[in-house]
Amino acid sequence: MSEMIWTLLGITTAIGSVGLLYIAWSKRSRSWQLVLGGWLLAIISLVSWSQTSGVDKGPAKAIVAFVLIVLAVLAVLAYRSPVKQRRNIEREPVQAMKSRSGLKVWAMRSYNFILLILVSGLAAMSISTAAFMVGRAFHAEHTANLTVSMFLFPVLWATFSVATGYVSRPLVKSAVLCAFAILPALLVPALQ
Repeated sequence: MSEMIWTLLGITTAIGSVGLLYIAWSKRSRSWQLVLGGWLLAIISLVSWSQTSGVDKGPAKAIVAFVLIVLAVLAVLAYRSPVKQRRNIEREPVQAMKSRSGLKVWAMRSYNFILLILVSGLAAMSISTAAFMVGRAFHAEHTANLTVSMFLFPVLWATFSVATGYVSRPLVKSAVLCAFAILPALLVPALQ
């Protein structure tokens, strides 16, 4: 019976969290009370779910429930809002596009692909592995430590890929991604 109460508390606090964060987002002025209240309810939801299935499966269920609630709210909002007219996008003149070398365009696309997929993934894997090793060094429970690393890896990879696509200066994004890939990898042997 107590597991059912914790589950219901986790669901209601997750729904309340999404509601408060949506209200805070939709207001024109900042309301830190709503933002903090929303995140506090999200944390309470995580704690409630951890009481239902243990420290490893509980937070995973909470995150899945939170994401499903957010997706449902976004779907409802998307279906309720009218479709906006597309704006006209200014195109490059054909002469400018033809003047660029095909090899240079191919090289830049290949370079961006390598940064977006391979280097971003390597940086995410390096940080996730270092986070796992730090947890292990501080004697964190193995399954919970592994779960955190498993959630951290795709979130970091997506974050690095989006940031890499957003930044226009190739040397800056290369240096930052390589630093994120190499520095945690140097930390891992020290933690073993």
